[in-house]
Amino acid sequence: MTDAIRRLTDIKFEHSGAHVALVGKHQGGPANGVTTLVYKALDDVSDDIIEKATQVQVSMSFQEFLRMFFNMYWEDAEVLARALGFEGDISNEPQEFTDYINEKVAGIRILKSVYKAIDVQAAVAQLSPEETLELLQTQEVLEKAMSSAMPEGDLKIPSHPQEDTMDTIEKALHVELLEKAVKDAEDVLKAQITEQEDVIKALQTEVETFKAAQVEAVAKARKQALVDAKVAEDEVEELYKALEALPQEAFDAVVKKMAASAAVVDESELFKETGVAGSGEPDPQEQDAVAAILKAKYQK
Repeated sequence: MTDAIRRLTDIKFEHSGAHVALVGKHQGGPANGVTTLVYKALDDVSDDIIEKATQVQVSMSFQEFLRMFFNMYWEDAEVLARALGFEGDISNEPQEFTDYINEKVAGIRILKSVYKAIDVQAAVAQLSPEETLELLQTQEVLEKAMSSAMPEGDLKIPSHPQEDTMDTIEKALHVELLEKAVKDAEDVLKAQITEQEDVIKALQTEVETFKAAQVEAVAKARKQALVDAKVAEDEVEELYKALEALPQEAFDAVVKKMAASAAVVDESELFKETGVAGSGEPDPQEQDAVAAILKAKYQK
């Protein structure tokens, strides 16, 4: 038996909980590896001291908590804290830093506002072009971060998320619904654009048909005007092509001049039928006298 290296005196067992535990090798030895186990009664410690010891509190901002326990950089901690609704005081920071933080948080806030909306498609449609671009960029960053953190399909959202912070995180990371809403809005917009293009094409076809009919009517009217101006039928087509490029006023002036020239020619004496003036039927007595003279002349 090992000799005692220390003698204990004044051992009292009057108080509740005071005892001495003896542990042998066959029991596996003491749990703390020390061959001597001492258990001291706590009756000399007041309840106030015990309560204060069990209620130690450390006050720190959420940003400091993230940096201390998660080894996050200051910028990343500030962005995550603001995304979760914890506003930090960065008024003393340079304006460039403030703008950087606001830019990082803007896309997440847009994601949250769209997700909380009753009509997601309407909420996306009401975004400005700048907000839509910011939303898509933030969505791309979140998708890359989620795909690198775990394989696709491994992300499981708890059926009963915690209140406040966990609920906010769940909504911020719920990218699939937002992506579907954006795609649906794009499909609706594309359908509307296609419908408008069909209407425009139909109107253009009607305009082209009207223009063709108008050109045909003008050509027919001009050819008739040439005919009325006394142009020969075999020359109408050739003359029409020669005058086709003229404006209507110039064409009318040319046709008017041609009609006037044709009228002058029609009234000219050159194209009127004339004959030798005579007395009508010859006199029978004159015919007999002439015949008698000719007979007497050639019978000699």
